[in-house]
Amino acid sequence: MRAMNLSLVLGLTAIAGCSSGNPAIGQSPTGTQASGGRASWTGKIATGGAQPSSDTTSTGGTDAAGGTSAEPAATGGTNAAGGTSPAVSTGGTGPAGSTDPVGLALITLKHLTSCDGVNQIVRERTRAAMNANLDALDKSIGSSTYCGSGGGFTIDMATPSGTTTAPTSVSQTNNQVIGVDEADLVKTDGQYIYWAQNSSLRIVSAWPADQSHAAATLALGGTAKKLFVDGNRALVYVSMSRANTGSTSWYTSPVTDCTYGYDCDFSGDGTATDMVLVDITDRNAPQVIRRLSLTGALIAARRIGSTVHTVVSVGQTQIPNLITPDLGYWSCSVPTAEQAATAHANIATARAQNNGIIDAAEFDVGTLIRDGNRPIGSLDCSEFFQELAGDGTAITTLLSMDMQKSADPSVANILSRGGAVYASANSLYMSVSHQRDNMQYWYADQGSAEASTVHKFKIGQDPAQTAYLGSGIVPGRVLNQFSMDEYAGVLRIATTTGHVPDPNVTSTLSVLKLEGSSLNLLGQIAGIAQNEDIRSVRFDADRGYLVSFKKTDPLFVLDLSKADAPAIVGELKIPGFSTYMHLLDSGHLLALGYEADDQGTFAWFNGIQLQMFDVTSPTAPALMFKKVYGTRGSSSSALTDHLGFTYLSDRGLLTLPMSICDGGGNGQYGKLSFSGVVALNISLTTGINELGRLEEPYPAGNSTFYYGAACQDWWTNSSSVVSRTVVLDQFLYAISANRVRVQNLTQLGTDVKLVDFPTTTTN
Repeated sequence: MRAMNLSLVLGLTAIAGCSSGNPAIGQSPTGTQASGGRASWTGKIATGGAQPSSDTTSTGGTDAAGGTSAEPAATGGTNAAGGTSPAVSTGGTGPAGSTDPVGLALITLKHLTSCDGVNQIVRERTRAAMNANLDALDKSIGSSTYCGSGGGFTIDMATPSGTTTAPTSVSQTNNQVIGVDEADLVKTDGQYIYWAQNSSLRIVSAWPADQSHAAATLALGGTAKKLFVDGNRALVYVSMSRANTGSTSWYTSPVTDCTYGYDCDFSGDGTATDMVLVDITDRNAPQVIRRLSLTGALIAARRIGSTVHTVVSVGQTQIPNLITPDLGYWSCSVPTAEQAATAHANIATARAQNNGIIDAAEFDVGTLIRDGNRPIGSLDCSEFFQELAGDGTAITTLLSMDMQKSADPSVANILSRGGAVYASANSLYMSVSHQRDNMQYWYADQGSAEASTVHKFKIGQDPAQTAYLGSGIVPGRVLNQFSMDEYAGVLRIATTTGHVPDPNVTSTLSVLKLEGSSLNLLGQIAGIAQNEDIRSVRFDADRGYLVSFKKTDPLFVLDLSKADAPAIVGELKIPGFSTYMHLLDSGHLLALGYEADDQGTFAWFNGIQLQMFDVTSPTAPALMFKKVYGTRGSSSSALTDHLGFTYLSDRGLLTLPMSICDGGGNGQYGKLSFSGVVALNISLTTGINELGRLEEPYPAGNSTFYYGAACQDWWTNSSSVVSRTVVLDQFLYAISANRVRVQNLTQLGTDVKLVDFPTTTTN
C-alpha cells in the first residue's frame, strides 16, 4: 500500500455544530455522535442533517468539479466510497444589510475511531481535488486563454551603569491576555535574554547592563522561530525542512508566517516543526533534554503555567506520485484538433492512473508527531476529528504538554486547515476561513461565498484536561487573534466579508456561546462599515473597539454588556488607520498604524501614526494626541506583529522599532532617514513625547533587507532592522538579526554594550 506523504497544499473545509459525548483529547469516544444540530444566524435557523454513522463517510456535496455546486455529484467518473452526504438546509437569510442568504449547516466535528476512516476521507477528498483540477485543465483545452505545457496543476492557495542586583523594572512579552504567555522570538527573566534566532537558542547575560555578553549559543538545526521560558527550562520551536518524497506536482512552495492576517492565511509556512526542550539550569551550558518532531508548521502557541498548548498544521496530506498529464503543446493560441485530442486523452489516462494510486494509499499516522523514533499519539487514529462538510485533506494538530514533566503530550488531530488562534486561561479558539471559487467549494448552502468555522477547546494548566468542546460558524473571516475575545463565558468575534475595494464589503460582530457542543449565536451586529474592511480590533471587558478603513479611520465603540443585544454606541472618523490598539486603561487607547493621503475615491497609506483616544464616554470617543513619523515606506515590526510592541504601563514607557522614511507621500515612497528604536513617554496629560532614539542601521551594502529595499515595504509586510526590544530598569536592549545593542535610556545614542553573534552558529 502506498503511504500518504505530508506536504503543504491548502485545502478547504467547512463545519461546526452540535453533538454529545465529546471525549478528552487522547481518549477514545464513549459513544456515537448525536446527529443533526441547530444554530441560529440572526434569528433564522440553519438545520444540520444527519451524520453518517460510519467513519468511511462520503465527503458529500460536490465531490468533483463538473457537477453543480449545490448538489451531490460524481467524482469525475469515480464514485465516492461509503456513506451519504449530510443533508443540509439552504434556508435562512443573512444578517441585516447582507445580500446573500446564509444557511450553512452546522455539524459537529466527528470523532473518528479508526485509521480506515482517516484513510477513506483523505482518499476521497484527494480524489475530488484531483478531479477538479483535471476537469478544469480539460475544459481549458482549445481556449486561447490557456498558456503552458504539461498541465502542471495545483490546488489554489487561498507570514547609569548596571549594578549586580536584579533590575526592578523588566519588560515582558506583549500578551493579548494576562496570564496567557505567547511564544515569541525573545524572552527575558531580568537577568538573561533568551533568543530564538537563525538555527540556535542564544542566551545573553544581560545584567548588569555594562557587562552584557553572550553566555551560550546552542545549535538546534533548522530555523529557530519562537520560544517559551519557564524557570530552568526553555522550549524552542524550530522550523524544519519538510521532505518532498516521490515525483509529484502537488507540492507548493512554503509561504511566509502570517502575523497580521489582512492578506495572508493562518495556515503555517509549509515547514515541519521541532519542539526542543532545553535545560537552562546552567545558562552557560544549555542542554537539549527532549525533541518532539511534528509534521505540521507552527501556527500559534500559548503557555499557561508550565503547560504549553501548540497548534501546528499540515497544509495537506499528500499522496505521492500522482500523475500530471502532458498536454503535448506549448502555446497561448488555440491548439490544433490533433493536439487537443492528444491532450484530452492524456488527461483521461492520468485520471485513471491517479485513481489507482489514490485507492492504494494509506495514511501513516506515525509520521505526525515523534519523540525521537517513537510515535506520539494513538496509532489507531482515535485522536482524529473530522469536519464532515467541506473539501481538502489538511490536518491541524493541537498538542498540550507540561514543560516541567516527562509525560507524553495530549494530542488532537483535526482534518481541517489551520486558522487564527485566540486563547484565554481556560479556552482555545481557532477560526478557520473558507471561501468558494471554481476550484474550492462548500458542501452546504452556496448562498455565502465566505464564512469561518470556529472550534473551541478546553485548555489550562493540566494537559490531560485538554478537550474539544464544540464548534460554530460566522460570516466572513477574522483579521487576527485580536478579532476574538472570551468574556463572561461568551465569545465575541469580529469578521469581514469581502475585500476593499469591493463595494459590498462589510463587517460583522457576533456573540457566540457554547450550548451543549454547539457555539450558538446569541447576538450580532451586521452591516458594520459598508465598503470598508477591518484593520484592527480590541476588546476590553464589556466593550469592544473596531477600526475599519477605506479612506478614513472610523473608530467604532461597541457596547457588549448585553450578549444578546450588542450595539455600536460611538464612532470617530479621522485620517489613516490603526493596525494595533493597546489598552492603556479602561478609558484610554493607544493606537499604532498609518497616516493616509486622501485621493478622493481611495487613500494611500503614509507615515507611521501614533494616536491616543479618550473612550471614557463610549458614545463620544475623542482623539487626544497624535504623532506621525516619516512618510510612505516608514515601517515598524510592531505595525503588523504586536509582539514587537513594548510598553511598560507603570512607567508610561513605549519602545518601538522603526525605519523612518522622509520625503514621500501621495503614493511615492520616501528615503530612509533613521533605522533603530524610538523611545517615547506616553502620558494622559502631556501626550506622546519622544525621549530619544537608538540607531541600528541597515546592514552595510544590503539593499534588499527583509521584503525589499529600505522604504519599499508594503503596509502589511511591515518590518524593521530591530525586531524586538527589552527594557531592564533604565537600559534599552535592541535586538536585530545578529546583535543586541544596549543603551541607557537617559543617554540614548551612546552604546553601553554591543553583543554580537555570528551569522552561523555552532555548539
